[in-house]
Amino acid sequence: MEAWRKSEWFYCGIVLSVERDGIELDRHAASLWGVECNYPGTDNSYLTTVANELLPEALDAGRAAASRLAATVTGWAAT
Repeated sequence: MEAWRKSEWFYCGIVLSVERDGIELDRHAASLWGVECNYPGTDNSYLTTVANELLPEALDAGRAAASRLAATVTGWAAT
C-alpha cells in the first residue's frame, strides 16, 4: 500500500488498435482495464503477455472492420 500511496504503482488499461497499410481499421479493437502497472518487484513484462492474450480478439475486430470497409467501398458484402 505504501508504494500505491507514493504513486509508484497504479492500475492501467491495455488497448489494442488495428491498422493496415496506414489505415486505422479499429481504434479500440480489444482492451482490458484494471491491470496493475509498476508493482514493486516486477518489470512490467506481463503487460506484453496480457496484450498478446488480447491479440486474437483484436485481429477478429480488424478483420470485421476490413470487411465492412471493403463492402462500403465496393458495394460487396462478404457472406
